[in-house]
Amino acid sequence: VLGGSQYEVIEPRLKTGKRKGEIGGRTCGEWFELAEDCEARGYLPVLPDELDSAQQVAGRVRAKLLALGLDLNGPECRKQLTIRWMDLVPCEGTPDILWFSPGFVLCDDLKVSETANPSTLEYHIEKQGWHIQAAAYESARQASFAGTCGPHHLLIVDEKHDIVSRVPLSESYMECGRRDWLRAQRMWLTCWQQSCWPEYSENPIQAPRSVMERCCG
Repeated sequence: VLGGSQYEVIEPRLKTGKRKGEIGGRTCGEWFELAEDCEARGYLPVLPDELDSAQQVAGRVRAKLLALGLDLNGPECRKQLTIRWMDLVPCEGTPDILWFSPGFVLCDDLKVSETANPSTLEYHIEKQGWHIQAAAYESARQASFAGTCGPHHLLIVDEKHDIVSRVPLSESYMECGRRDWLRAQRMWLTCWQQSCWPEYSENPIQAPRSVMERCCG
């Protein structure tokens, strides 16, 4: 979609069986040898059918943006720009897409998901930490560019239904992201200062309210 990936199509051949000589998949013995060589040269190995599918998806994403008046090749677009900034700790991030307009810098974060159904995303966003990433990129924009931060959008490819959705994160979710982003930075800073990197807590695992209500209600 963004034009930054270096990939190489490889064609591992089956050496035995009825399909001998045909192109195999990722479990084909020759795949591992060819893929290792490809990765050693800094390229992402892909199969021919995988590339075809990816190009179709990329086309749908670009078409969706163009329909909204957004051109990935336009002068207002910066793709995968690495930003370094100072928050509570030194930070570095690479937003997928930044849109520069007079007085505003917008951000789009490209995601691939099994579904873009809003009722599913309400919970999926928090589980995946996408709201924390949104808050971090908001901090990056505020620290690095003059003007006002516009909305943070999720550009979601729905693999199951071949749908591309571009949805802004609400202020409520952004506020949750800011709180979790600040909490994460404080935790990181404490670990560095104390040179202590704790693993998971081994305290008794408590049943959440929803489980208690289902089992005991």
